[in-house]
Amino acid sequence: MFPHPLIIRALFFTPAPWIFDLRKERKKKKKKKKKKKKKKKKKKKKKKKKKKKKKTKKKMKKKPRSRN
Repeated sequence: MFPHPLIIRALFFTPAPWIFDLRKERKKKKKKKKKKKKKKKKKKKKKKKKKKKKKTKKKMKKKPRSRN
């Protein structure tokens, strides 16, 4: 919402010391701003996939044939 034009005119033509106070406060606020330090991105280590060992089937030992 835009303020009424008469209010704007009144603001321009009235001696308003509070405007200057606001300006001073703004300047103070600007000075207080600190630069944020950039965080270094940590490189993600790639997880090595463990190779699954193939289970070797135990060879069935041949039973010696009974010779009759």
